[in-house]
Amino acid sequence: MAMQDVTYDVFIADYPEFAGLPQRPVERKLELANMTLNKGVWGPWFEQAVELWTAHYLAVRYNIEDGAAEEGIKPPTGVAIVATNYSANTGGLSEGGTPSALLTSDDPLTVDMARTEYGLEYLALLKLIIPPGGIVYSPSVAATAGRRIG
Repeated sequence: MAMQDVTYDVFIADYPEFAGLPQRPVERKLELANMTLNKGVWGPWFEQAVELWTAHYLAVRYNIEDGAAEEGIKPPTGVAIVATNYSANTGGLSEGGTPSALLTSDDPLTVDMARTEYGLEYLALLKLIIPPGGIVYSPSVAATAGRRIG
């Protein structure tokens, strides 16, 4: 059986917290994910990978906290911040911080996906399905993300 692209209806059924967003932007992100992620690499996990990839980028772009709360889901965004600098003046004390993923990873995909719970779940699935170096020999597939190159 050939794997099908993930549709809007399937995505919303699995992730109802996005139902309050305009349909067209959701469809566009799904189209991009369906075109970008490689069905041959993801195999039977293709649908889950597309949905998590799409949910991550929608959660980064849109405020979906109300929709998540209605579905009984904790807010999907939030980044652990590590204090990296402090300053004091007559007005008070201030603290600056850096997202912990920026301090602990040199992989831009990890840094990006660490911004939401969906992205972290995508990374976990990626590591489960595609072991490090598992597809390095394929010139048509990006080794770090299960994405098509050409």
